Amino acid sequence: MDAILTFFFHCQISSIPNPTSFSSLFDHQQFAQYPSDFTTDTYTILRTLLSYLLELLIEIGHDQSELHMNDNQQRLVQYLSVLIHFTRYTSEKSLLTENNYLHSLCSLISHPKLIEDHTINNGNKLLIFIFLQQLLTEKIFLTNILNYEHDFKQQLPMCLIIVDHEDQELILYNRLFLFIYYNILKQFCQYSWSYSKELALHKNMTWALKNVLPYVHFYPDACEQLLSICKIISHTNRENLLHDDQQIITDFKKELYAIIYRFNDTRSSWTIILDLTRDMCDLQASHDERLQILNRRGLSVLTSIFFTVFSLYHDQNQTQILTIQNDLIYLLNLLANLLDTADIQIKKQQTNSTINMRNIVGTQWKEKMELVGKLLLLLNSFNSSEIRQRAFDLLKKIIVQLTIQDLTHVALHVKTTHEQAASQSHPQLGPCKRKEKQNE
Repeated sequence: MDAILTFFFHCQISSIPNPTSFSSLFDHQQFAQYPSDFTTDTYTILRTLLSYLLELLIEIGHDQSELHMNDNQQRLVQYLSVLIHFTRYTSEKSLLTENNYLHSLCSLISHPKLIEDHTINNGNKLLIFIFLQQLLTEKIFLTNILNYEHDFKQQLPMCLIIVDHEDQELILYNRLFLFIYYNILKQFCQYSWSYSKELALHKNMTWALKNVLPYVHFYPDACEQLLSICKIISHTNRENLLHDDQQIITDFKKELYAIIYRFNDTRSSWTIILDLTRDMCDLQASHDERLQILNRRGLSVLTSIFFTVFSLYHDQNQTQILTIQNDLIYLLNLLANLLDTADIQIKKQQTNSTINMRNIVGTQWKEKMELVGKLLLLLNSFNSSEIRQRAFDLLKKIIVQLTIQDLTHVALHVKTTHEQAASQSHPQLGPCKRKEKQNE
């Protein structure tokens, strides 16, 4: 790994304005122009050296015995590091469109020793994907791969990935590799619906949604790319699609709902759940769309997320205020819409689905009484009129679903609160005053 780290820090990190995000590694704008001290001779030398390097790429592709040796995981690291360094500029990248160089690269990536081997020692795999990602900042490589490298584009989603959330070294390796890998897949999806369709049906995509997406605290950049892929597939314009393709989108969204509403740790993955839910189920969504959430314990999950957002809302700084308020208002509206859909189902002729829906909004929704208490706090005059109105609307919809016993608890809570307020000799700020922090 020493060679990787040496390359990584000395060749890339030095030019990153914000090292907290790996996406800065591939900001091609920083290489839009040559350095001011470049001369005509420098340019010629650079192109000559790169030509020699690319000829080596063809030789490696023809003689892949280098990759069959057991100790080969670092064998190409120095070569690939130099190749990456020499192809940062657009003119140099264009050389790879000549002499079958791109095909040689794709064949090399598809080699089993690269695509089927995933360990922290496999520097070859990491560096060659970094190289590919750097090339894809130029659109011509996207089109050439999608149009001519059919074997490669089909094999790419089959790339072996291993995750172990107790292995710190593997987590660090995956933090970079998974970002690069899913970024590449995302770019193919952005350019081609056909590729998006294939990825939506691929078992490895399902695996990634189950085993990578919930762990945003480990792989923030990779999860951002996966989110983008999901949104691309879900938001593909259906008007010009065949019925079978439309069904692929519908089935993908159903599976996505099923996956995200089964995440084990809502506290760490709530931003992912909320982002995808907002994207797939906006406030004008159909009842069928809302049923996808209701039938997957969505009320409980969204209420838990509401509690998190509620807490952030009361302890936010000025830079967060608009985002948190928007999240809060969206959740208030969404929960109200879900209850409208549940009410329609309950009022239908008595069936198993009717009984099931009564259970969903009744005994299965264990968080609703705590939610009622927080909604009452949002009626405080220190909140905006929109938040108070949305909270009041949701409160009404919940109350009509409550049992007599629960209604009694709500009435006692309101009565006690008013009595305590009336007994104070000075007006109180109330429990819902926000703590607005100034930026330090």
